[in-house]
Amino acid sequence: MVGRGHEGGRSGPASYCPHVGTILSVTDSATVDAPAAQPGFASTVTVDGRITAPVLVDATWLMRHRDTVIVLDTRAREEFDEGHVSGARSLSLDALLIDDTSAEQLQRLALLTRSALAARGVSPNNHVVLIDGCDGTASLGAILCELAGVRRVSVVSGNGVDDWRSLGGALVTQDTSIDAVDEDSWRDVATRAAGVATFDELVHAVVNASATVLDVRSQLEHEGIVGSPCCASRGAIPGSVHLEWTRCFDMLGAPLDATTLSKLLDDVGIGSDAPVIVVCHAGHRAAVTARVLRGAGIRNVRVSLGSWHEWSARFHEDVTDEDGV
Repeated sequence: MVGRGHEGGRSGPASYCPHVGTILSVTDSATVDAPAAQPGFASTVTVDGRITAPVLVDATWLMRHRDTVIVLDTRAREEFDEGHVSGARSLSLDALLIDDTSAEQLQRLALLTRSALAARGVSPNNHVVLIDGCDGTASLGAILCELAGVRRVSVVSGNGVDDWRSLGGALVTQDTSIDAVDEDSWRDVATRAAGVATFDELVHAVVNASATVLDVRSQLEHEGIVGSPCCASRGAIPGSVHLEWTRCFDMLGAPLDATTLSKLLDDVGIGSDAPVIVVCHAGHRAAVTARVLRGAGIRNVRVSLGSWHEWSARFHEDVTDEDGV
C-alpha cells in the first residue's frame, strides 16, 4: 500500500472482498470473552496456542456481537459520512501511509497508528472489528492495528457495509460521541511486527531463499506487461512465485477451505509450514490474501506493505526487460 491509495484491479469474485490477519503474542487479557470464530475460519492464535479473536467474521456475526466490540470503518471519510454502522468510528488510512518499510519507519507507523486509535477511543485491550466497502482497506487497517499492538483484531469479510445493510442493519450519518483514550495507556504495549516484512527482510528472502515471495497480482502485472503509473518500473520481484489472489476464493466469492487452499499452495511449491512473504502492487491484495491464508490455519505468513511499488522504486529497473530499455 503504502502511499498510493487504492490498488487497481478486480475487487474479487462476485464482488467478494475478504480480508487479512496476523499471529501475535498477546497477554492473558487478550483471551477474555473472545467470541467464537466464523464457521470455516480459524481464530487468531498466539504462539502458545491461546485463542484471541476470529481472523474473519461476517455481518451476521457483527450484528450478534456489535455491543462488545469497537467497529472501525476504513472507507473514505465522505463514504463514512453518507452512512455507517451505528457507533462505528472512521479510520481512513490516508494519514497512515508511508513509502519506506524499513524497520525504523514501520516503528514510526506503529506509533502514528496508536495515536490515531487513541483519538478514536481505542485501547490495546479492546476487540477491534474493521469493516470497509469491499476495497481491501479493512485488511490493511487490521495489519496497522496489530502492528500498533491491539491484541484482538477481526475483519468483516464479504461486502462489508453492503452486507450489513442487506441483513437489515441500519446505517446512520451522525458521528458517535467518542472520548479519546489517554496515550499513556499504550505506553507499555509492545509493537507487533510479526505479520509484516520489512524491506530488508524481503531482500533477504530473495537473496537467501529464506522465505517464499508470493506475488498475488494479476498474471499481466507479474509478467510486466501492465503496471501502475506510480511505480518506477514494471515486472516482478526476482524468484517470486505467482498466484493471483482471486484464486483463493470459490466461484461464489467465499474463501477456499483449508484443504483446498493448502493444495493450491502446494501446486505452486509452497508447503503449509513454509515461511511466506505476500506481495502485490502496494499492499491491499497482499493483506487480503494473508488474512485468508491465516484464516485457513497457515501461520507463517507476512505481508510486504511496500510490495512491488517500493521494490521498483528502490531498484529502479524493469527486471523483466531483457533489453534494458
